Amino acid sequence: MVKPSAVHFSEIDSTNSFLKLRIKEGDFRYNVVSAAVQTRGRGRGENSWISLSGNIHFSVAIQIADSSLAKYMGPWCSYCTSRLLEETFNFQPELKWPNDLLFNGKKLGGFLLEFVTTPQNTEFIICGVGINANITPTQVKDFSFAPVSIKEISDKPVETENIILNLSSEILKFTPTPKVLEIIHHFAVNNTSTLGKFVSVKLPGNKIISGTAIKITDTFSLIVDTGKEFVEITGGDLNHSSGR
Repeated sequence: MVKPSAVHFSEIDSTNSFLKLRIKEGDFRYNVVSAAVQTRGRGRGENSWISLSGNIHFSVAIQIADSSLAKYMGPWCSYCTSRLLEETFNFQPELKWPNDLLFNGKKLGGFLLEFVTTPQNTEFIICGVGINANITPTQVKDFSFAPVSIKEISDKPVETENIILNLSSEILKFTPTPKVLEIIHHFAVNNTSTLGKFVSVKLPGNKIISGTAIKITDTFSLIVDTGKEFVEITGGDLNHSSGR
């Protein structure tokens, strides 16, 4: 089992960028990087992530046997996070496909996944984790979903260092056995806010697919019924109504 080898910063531009650059250069001293504040926190595509002191911002580097396993990392991170929050704070968030966490229609957190190859052609997935822990960000017009925090939901303060240590340890346990893949698929299907909703997915090249989300496949693609055809989508920037 891979154990966390962590470094923490009071401030950094982006934990994902730091870890990605080190691994590209063949520097494997750390597989977990956290920060109290990120000055250039990133979300999917061109989205930014508001990083406030008191919340959770960290990245984990997971070595994978081949790039085909990358599609399982988002659901795995969501599953690990949801299970930890249920055990620690007695609530379970929902997955908004592909990599966001909601609670009662409000955004709690999300994951940014990036692929990187070492000089020796070893493949890693960098999983960036952002969770509103103690501070609920102020709502701004660019937010698709109103924000919420763990403290707001549970009425308990969050010891962010413990959450980062425990969650990064769980994420690093990823082993793509049939049983594990079955568990995370069951989680994704039964704890999603997306299925049954009218969705709009922005794809690379600014192509938009709109319709009803009807299925999450075994490989975690989303099937959308546009009314004219069924479209299988492997990733993109998805929006749907915040209602449950």
